[in-house]
Amino acid sequence: MKSMDAYGWERLRCTFFTEVCRRVLGSYFGTWGFAEKEVGLVGEVVFLRDGLFLEVGYEPETSPTYSPTIVLGTGQGKFDEAGRPSAVPLWYIIPDDSPARAYASWTFRTKQELEGVLIQLRDSVLKPHARPLWLDLNRLERIISRFRAEI
Repeated sequence: MKSMDAYGWERLRCTFFTEVCRRVLGSYFGTWGFAEKEVGLVGEVVFLRDGLFLEVGYEPETSPTYSPTIVLGTGQGKFDEAGRPSAVPLWYIIPDDSPARAYASWTFRTKQELEGVLIQLRDSVLKPHARPLWLDLNRLERIISRFRAEI
């Protein structure tokens, strides 16, 4: 894993996130052809499949009660060479009236809570909202373009 900055962010890191994320979501992503690409600075896990990536992480600044994050995109990272988004946070694609839209409020402090949050994310966010997009690259690219234009 890459080293973190010297400004104290390492104290906000969720030390068990990577391990639990791999255990809970790794086989699910594997069945859909994703493989782990890398682990980010705070332990977020990036899965890659045929030019798509999916990053499962959390907001370290919400420590000690963490909020999950999920980003789906094309290419190798969240931004292209010009610095424009090449991904979308999944809250963006979930309908406003869906309880899953508020997945950032499904917080965790412990391994057990994180496991529950990741299972809920898999069942309520990934399966109904992300999977259709990773199976339809053209639709995903249109949504990313719309997101890019809005921000």
